[in-house]
Amino acid sequence: MIRWRTGWLAGAAILAGLLVWVVPASGAGSASLAISDVSANEGQAGTTNFAFTVSLSGNPRANVTVSYATVSGTATSPGDYASASGTLTLSRRQRSATVNVSVVGDTVNEPNEQFSVQLSNASGASISRAVGVATILNDDAPPPPPSDPVIVAAGDIACDPASSSYNGGQGTASECRQLATSNLFAGASDAAVLTLGDNQYENGTSSAYQQSYDPTWGRENAKVRPSPGNHEYNTAGATGYYDYFGAAAGDPTKGYYSYDIGAWHLISLNSNCGAIGGCTTTSPQ
Repeated sequence: MIRWRTGWLAGAAILAGLLVWVVPASGAGSASLAISDVSANEGQAGTTNFAFTVSLSGNPRANVTVSYATVSGTATSPGDYASASGTLTLSRRQRSATVNVSVVGDTVNEPNEQFSVQLSNASGASISRAVGVATILNDDAPPPPPSDPVIVAAGDIACDPASSSYNGGQGTASECRQLATSNLFAGASDAAVLTLGDNQYENGTSSAYQQSYDPTWGRENAKVRPSPGNHEYNTAGATGYYDYFGAAAGDPTKGYYSYDIGAWHLISLNSNCGAIGGCTTTSPQ
C-alpha cells in the first residue's frame, strides 16, 4: 500500500511511474526470421563457400530455432553443390547465424545457375523471408571457335616406275615429283589427304602403287581419302586401286562415297561413268 501526505496529485505521479515500469514495451515477444540471397563466382576447381545469413529481428521471449535445407533449381546436387540441412538457434544476444553451402568449381562454360536454401519449422518466431536464392556466376571463358580443317589435295600424283624420269623414285627437277610433293606435308597435322584421280601412272597396277605411290604419298595413308581416275581403270575394274586402298576407297562397284571432316561433308565422285552405271541424273551416283 502506498501512502502519501502531499495530496492526491503527487501520489498519482508516483503511481503512474510505477505503472510505466511494470508494463512491457509495445511489441515485446514478437520476432521474425529472414534469410539472405548469395551471388558469387563458381570457381574453376575445388569448392567455393556460399554463406547465407539468417537474421532475427524483433523481441523474442526465448531462444528461436529454425530448420533449413537446400533445394535444387538449375543447379543440382551433387554436381553443382553439396546439399546441406540442419537447425539453427538464435536469441536476443545472437541475432544472426550462417548456413554454409559448398559450390563445386569446374571449367565448363555454362549459363549462371541457381539453387536455394529454404527455412521451415520455426519455433519462437515467424518467418518473414523463407527462401534465400544462390546464383552461381559462370567464370569460365567460352571455348575458342573451331578452326577450319586443313587438307592436302592433288591428282596426277605418282610417276610410273617404268618412266625414264622415275630415277629410282627420286624423280627429276621437273618430272616424277611424287617424293618432293609428299615431303611438303608428310608428318604434318593436316586433317586429311585427298587424291583426286590418276594417283598412279601409267595403269594403276598394284605393282606400280607399291613401288611409286606407297613410299611417297602412301606415308600418309591413315589420312588419305582417295578417288580414282581413268588411269586406275586402265587396269580392269581398277583392281590395283581398290586392292591398294581397300576399305578407304569404298565399294569397288561404285568408287564414290561421302564423309565428314570437321563441320564439312565431302562427297568423293567417280568420274569413270561407264564403270559405275552412268553419270546422268537417273544413274545411281
